[in-house]
Amino acid sequence: MKEQLSSFVKQLKDSVTNAANEIQQKAKVMLSTDCTTVFELYEWIKEHPETHSQKQSLLNFNYCFYSLKLDSASYYMETKDSYLLYMSIQQSTGDFFTYHSYKNSIHDKINMPFPSTQKSTIS
Repeated sequence: MKEQLSSFVKQLKDSVTNAANEIQQKAKVMLSTDCTTVFELYEWIKEHPETHSQKQSLLNFNYCFYSLKLDSASYYMETKDSYLLYMSIQQSTGDFFTYHSYKNSIHDKINMPFPSTQKSTIS
């Protein structure tokens, strides 16, 4: 019985420590000045003058697919009407960020500076 209680206390301690570490990491991201939200990127990609967009109507739903290539990154997103379904940011080193509407919030913060200072390239 004493061993079971000791094991339970150890597992509880580990769980609380892991939760505290995750909260601390999220707080650092939220307080960081070098971060932006998914919604801010959504608006920026949608309104960028060099964004390529393709619209399709499927089953009476309007879908739009956006892509934008910059010097250091490629942005891709999919919307249904004005609802963001998917967003991907890829850098030369590989995937940087992926947003899925079914598991993320549009108000999530991304630990990266807002890309407004980057120069775009037409490809």
